[in-house]
Amino acid sequence: MGKPAFSCIGFEPRKAGLSPNCGNCKHYNGKTCLIKAELDDLYEESRSFEAFDRMMRSNKGIKLD
Repeated sequence: MGKPAFSCIGFEPRKAGLSPNCGNCKHYNGKTCLIKAELDDLYEESRSFEAFDRMMRSNKGIKLD
């Protein structure tokens, strides 16, 4: 089995063996994630966010002649 498309460090399954998605997570109430703010803070401290943020800040666009 390959790597799942969904990856969330806050995912806690309601029952063992469920596929990793928001509907099967203890922190999802049917409309929103209850720990979204904490997950956003953790993401903003990660290396992948820093790389993306650096790329977006240095974006100079393209020059069309």
